[in-house]
Amino acid sequence: MRVRLATIADRDLVIQLVSNLFVELKGKALQPVKVAPVFHDLITREDAGFVALCETEDAALAVCSVSFLQALRSRGRYAISQEKYVEPDARSTGIGKTVI
Repeated sequence: MRVRLATIADRDLVIQLVSNLFVELKGKALQPVKVAPVFHDLITREDAGFVALCETEDAALAVCSVSFLQALRSRGRYAISQEKYVEPDARSTGIGKTVI
């Protein structure tokens, strides 16, 4: 398994993994057309954040998005880990820790 930064080409995959998270939490799936601009910012703007994927040769099994913010208390930029999701069949394997 390996961790890599998501690219523009991973848009649908990332949105699906994060949608799985919300559905599992009894929420609604994301609407790709509405969240695609945010995904684009995270992938293309270094000041916005990034998305990490953990994958095997066969599939992406985990995702973690990170957003950068500014605060006086931190004297500058800091990061918040946002959406974190591991496919159910891959849980308890350490893949969540790996993607984070």
